[in-house]
Amino acid sequence: MENWGLKKIFSNSRLSSFFIGKNQKILLFLAGNAFILILILILASVIFGEFLFYKHVFLPNKEEQKSGNISAVFQENLYESVLEEIEEIKNIFENPLEGNYIDPFF
Repeated sequence: MENWGLKKIFSNSRLSSFFIGKNQKILLFLAGNAFILILILILASVIFGEFLFYKHVFLPNKEEQKSGNISAVFQENLYESVLEEIEEIKNIFENPLEGNYIDPFF
């Protein structure tokens, strides 16, 4: 069985030029300091999340408060129609349809 090291894998590919020279030193440095790299990535994701929260939650709420003072109007006819529909639904459940039904469990 042949040795399948990184040199063997990347020897004939386009990525071989990427892993030669300075880039190889950078990758080895990052691999040696993986814990610090993970901490930096977590910090970057938290900062990005805070930016999204600020842009999509905080700023729109602030703009609504500035443009506020819109009074709500109570629409009594709409309220009455909703109450009528609720009563109709209650009547349907309280008064089942009349008829003789066969019991499917006997």
